Amino acid sequence: MVFTAQQTTAFFEDANQMSIPNRTRLQLVNEGISYVDDLKDFSSEDLEQIAKNLRSPGSTLNAAGTLVPTAPFTIGAKSIIRLKSAAIAVRYYETVGRSTDPANMRWTVIKNLVQAWDALKNRSKDDKPEIPKLTKNTSVPKWHESLRIVLTRITGVRNIPLIYVLRDTVAVSATAPPLLANQPYGDDIKSVANELIARASHRHPQFDEDNAKVLSIVDEAVRGTIYSSAISSARRSQDGRSAVNTIITQYAGKDKWLAERKRADDTIRTSKWLGNTNYKLEAFVTRHRNAYNLLAQCADHVVVELPTEERRVELLMEAISGCNDVELRAAAAAIKQNEDPAGPKYNFEEAASILQEADPVERKDAESKRKRPSVQISDTSGQPTSATKSTTPTANVGATGAAKTPGVGKTGVEFRYYKAHEWRALSEEQRNELKAYHKEQKSKRQKTGTDSTSLINAKGKPSKSLSKLVSMVIAEKQKESEQEDAAASLAQLMLASVSNLTQSQNQVQQAAQVAVPSQDPNQTAQLQKTIQGILKLKKSK
Repeated sequence: MVFTAQQTTAFFEDANQMSIPNRTRLQLVNEGISYVDDLKDFSSEDLEQIAKNLRSPGSTLNAAGTLVPTAPFTIGAKSIIRLKSAAIAVRYYETVGRSTDPANMRWTVIKNLVQAWDALKNRSKDDKPEIPKLTKNTSVPKWHESLRIVLTRITGVRNIPLIYVLRDTVAVSATAPPLLANQPYGDDIKSVANELIARASHRHPQFDEDNAKVLSIVDEAVRGTIYSSAISSARRSQDGRSAVNTIITQYAGKDKWLAERKRADDTIRTSKWLGNTNYKLEAFVTRHRNAYNLLAQCADHVVVELPTEERRVELLMEAISGCNDVELRAAAAAIKQNEDPAGPKYNFEEAASILQEADPVERKDAESKRKRPSVQISDTSGQPTSATKSTTPTANVGATGAAKTPGVGKTGVEFRYYKAHEWRALSEEQRNELKAYHKEQKSKRQKTGTDSTSLINAKGKPSKSLSKLVSMVIAEKQKESEQEDAAASLAQLMLASVSNLTQSQNQVQQAAQVAVPSQDPNQTAQLQKTIQGILKLKKSK
């Protein structure tokens, strides 16, 4: 509905609107503002100049031809602020294809509009979001979705989020949807930004500049990739919309979305979580959630049957049904028995939260940290790691009697001993890094003569390990008087073997049999390890 003369006067003069005195209102006509829509041609600076003119009108000629000073026209700061806001509102409605009328030009509506408009203007001052790169490791559909999110955070020359350039429908309906009460946008739009995205014209003179800005963003995203050549034509025309559509058509057609649909559907319906590894339930739930979100994206391109909230909960609990943990089973049973329409049985996020609280992997991890902190764990060699030694009085003691603190590798693996089930839970990268670490540590110990398998040190002299082993054998055998001579002979033989490596294998084995009875398996094994080291050294010489 257009403004009548009475409604126009009320807009300018009512105290709840522009609050301009009648005499001043009539003078505004001389300044070029006769109707409400005239405000679209005046910027904030223009309106400040008009206010200055009204307050200092100068002089006029009277009937006698004499210059007579004109009394100033009253216009308050409140009126100037509201006129500036009304001018923004008129331009906004023109942009989104709405006519101004007494309803949408009420001050309560204008005030809400200007607050949202100021927020959009401030986006241009914010740090620009990172442009998503389209690489071989990123699927085009996922990149496209990321690009759209970024474009909603970047505004163009008209303070409109740039995503409007990629709007599916170029032309907009001539009939705008009804406005939400006291708001300058439709009930199904929900915000000023969304109204601009949905209804801003692509035929505006400044659209080309926004389109070129989108092209520069896309060009940065695909630079140096196989997708770069696909937008050569768009570069020449500075057409960002065409560039995106070309990439989507060539690399993210219907077959690609069908593949994404299958992958997401398989994740939701067939993936299982048993709780028998270090893989936490929270990560598995996130995987389920992401798969559902991907299905929702696929629904914009191919036919998708999205599961209901109740079905999502059922699928999640089916996926974890193979876990035999008592607490987790109890949590799942409680969800199934809860028939509250607003309860977890019908709400995926609420159900996921309950299940995650009963996660046995998380519980086991917390218990492990409580019982045996990582600073109390020795590495597999019993030697200090490169990390600082623990000063905790109760720290665990390794083979050498010193407290150990494991280091952490680039893959996140701790340099320590792993049991069989822990080793199987490590990734291939973590295993390889752990192997390389222990190989490096062994090499260092061999150079310093501290390796338990090294019999001579870097200087060619008996290592500390050999000396300790000899001392251990002698001390043990001294307790048994009948074997004292045999132990001493073995010690001399081992030291002689290190010095000249001329003793025969039979001599070494015979001495070992005398020094250590066969019923003592621990010392026999330790001695056999030492003998093998001697023989290897002999062969290498």
